[in-house]
Amino acid sequence: MPFETKEEQVGSVTIVRMSGRLTRAEGKERFEDRLQSLMAAGRRAILLDCREINDIDSGGVGALMRCVTTARTRGGQIKLMNLPPLVRAALQLLGFLKAVDSFNDETTALASFP
Repeated sequence: MPFETKEEQVGSVTIVRMSGRLTRAEGKERFEDRLQSLMAAGRRAILLDCREINDIDSGGVGALMRCVTTARTRGGQIKLMNLPPLVRAALQLLGFLKAVDSFNDETTALASFP
C-alpha cells in the first residue's frame, strides 16, 4: 500500500490521517513534504493519526523528528494518536515518545491542544 495522507481541520487543529509505509523507500519524502507545506501555510497544531501506518523505519522516524523540530521552532506542536503496536514499539525503542505526546483517542488528543 503506497503512503497517503488526508487532512481534516477540527477547530485550530489539522488532523493528518496517514496510511501505508512510512519508510526511507516509501512515504518518507511525501510525508515530510506534506507536513512542511502545512507548516509553511501557517498550520501550528498538527495531530498525526497513525492508525493505518503499517511499517516505519529509521527514515520515517527521522522525518517525524525533523517535522516536530520544525513545528517547535515555528511555535507549533505535532502530536500523535492511534499508534499501532509495531509503530509504538519502534518509537519507544528510539526514545521518540519521550519527546512527543501520544494519545489513544481523538477526543483526548484534540483536547490536549491549547
